[in-house]
Amino acid sequence: MLCIVMMLIGVLLLVIGIMRKQLVLAVPGGVLIFVFLLLGGIEHSARWTEQVDNQEQLVQMQEVLKISQQRASYLLVQFKQYLAHDYPNLEKSVFAAISPSTVAVYMVKYPPLKSADTIQKLVDEIKNVSQSYYNAQVEMAKIRKEMRARGRSILYVNAWLPEASDEVKKLIESSTQPTPLTLTEAGL
Repeated sequence: MLCIVMMLIGVLLLVIGIMRKQLVLAVPGGVLIFVFLLLGGIEHSARWTEQVDNQEQLVQMQEVLKISQQRASYLLVQFKQYLAHDYPNLEKSVFAAISPSTVAVYMVKYPPLKSADTIQKLVDEIKNVSQSYYNAQVEMAKIRKEMRARGRSILYVNAWLPEASDEVKKLIESSTQPTPLTLTEAGL
């Protein structure tokens, strides 16, 4: 807002100075216009760069979500294989409803599992992957908010902001509600 007021003062000084043929008013007015146009250009360049960076971050975070899902699926397969090999009597009941959020429950429900170091490490790793998945979703929600706010701000000329690719537009418009980590064994 201050920039706009200073620009208007500069224009006013320049116009008055030119109309009265007084360089004492015209030169400072021209200098004010130039300085605030320069500052505005620098500010716009910074916002443009932030918008591009946010677009790239969204794409990167989407990849992190995919990798987290693959990692969790792989760990779940390892968990199931370990159960099938060392605890065949528990296998069928545990396999029926296992998911990243229920793995820890089975540790409490079946004490022999709790004492196994390998199982404990797998459960801890699944918890870490689930947490990183959730954190990535939270970060994506923050980035979406920043991008939407920047696009709606009256301080920026929206036409000057970089155009998002179709992939990024879908990511911006997608739900900001965190979704649970789902697992598939496909592709392993």
